[in-house]
Amino acid sequence: MTTKGANHNTLKRKINEFDLDTSHFKGKGWSKGRSLEKVPIEDYLNNTRKISSWKLKNRLLEEHLKENVCEICGISEWNGKPISCQLHHKDGDNTNNSLDNLQMLCPNCHSQTDNFAGRKNRKHSARRRKHISNIDRALTKEERSKINQHPRLGLRRVARPSYLQFKKELTEFNNNYCAMARKYGISDSAIRKWEKSYKKYGV
Repeated sequence: MTTKGANHNTLKRKINEFDLDTSHFKGKGWSKGRSLEKVPIEDYLNNTRKISSWKLKNRLLEEHLKENVCEICGISEWNGKPISCQLHHKDGDNTNNSLDNLQMLCPNCHSQTDNFAGRKNRKHSARRRKHISNIDRALTKEERSKINQHPRLGLRRVARPSYLQFKKELTEFNNNYCAMARKYGISDSAIRKWEKSYKKYGV
């Protein structure tokens, strides 16, 4: 078997399927002769270590903490064949791997959850509202319309001044972008981007 494509995963699957002995696999390079210990699943469930959802799902099944059964409709087979359940994060945050936040769901039930594939991402919406509320000025109807058109306004980490205030401060700093950047704790490149954004969106 050549070492390309998905052959590595195919080999692992066949080893598990036929319960083959791999003690003679000594590795190569930095891992040659080493026996790497498996990370305890508790490290993932208490969120001290990161892991992808599909890997965590396999570990949960392996540790018998979850079964390949949909926790909503209860099915484990379809048309006489086993289904492949998906790991669902109840709160929509796929980094929160607390066991009480995890569900095994069939694809149909998973697609009907409120936060499937980022749907109704309350975390992002709350963050966007928070940053908009931190903009220290009254907005006109026209300005609010521009806010809704701005693609990254909800992701701003620093509350910006109004365009008039920005121009006034830049003049006071003698158009020194670095000096103005120090005031806001950002880079001079960010100040230049602010200026472009003001000219394009007005906010």
